[in-house]
Amino acid sequence: MWRRVLSWLGTTDPLNLSILRLVVFPLLASWAPTFIWFNSVPRAFLNPPFSLGSAMAPIVPTGFIVGSIVATLFQIACILAAFGFLTRLSAATATVLGVWVLGLPQLFDKIDHYHHVLWFAAILAVSPSGERHTIVALLRKRRGERSPLEAVSALPLYTMWLLMGMMYFFPGYWKLRVFREWVFGDYVRLHLWSKW
Repeated sequence: MWRRVLSWLGTTDPLNLSILRLVVFPLLASWAPTFIWFNSVPRAFLNPPFSLGSAMAPIVPTGFIVGSIVATLFQIACILAAFGFLTRLSAATATVLGVWVLGLPQLFDKIDHYHHVLWFAAILAVSPSGERHTIVALLRKRRGERSPLEAVSALPLYTMWLLMGMMYFFPGYWKLRVFREWVFGDYVRLHLWSKW
């Protein structure tokens, strides 16, 4: 049944997933300096949102040394994933460490919405994104071997499109639903104050 579903979704050139890999993982790596900075902030400033954050905040290790080590490992995993060296392992490692790297700043009273980049990294970790423009593909080409995959399922791309669509649909839907309060209420004023 799954083969029928995947064939219905169609195939794409592995180049498309490679381009996404070359964009997503360097973007993830760029958050490492922010993570190091938040690790140097005293724990007294931790103010996690309700839910999981308040349960996790007391046990999350912080400190400049811990932050530097984790950020270095995270950047190495992102660079290896971007260049396609042990792509699945390095992409999975970057995704798991990325939960910590991108999650820690969320525990300091302000929520930023960039979690979709982690979703994309997780999708790339389980997809055949390492078939083109990788170190392994370069070595394979030098040996005269052909790539085992000429086409891959388009499911990872469609999943990312669906996630992007949902990310824009639901905020837009709720703004339309509470349009009067959103435009004429205190929201815009409070939003501007938070930006200042």
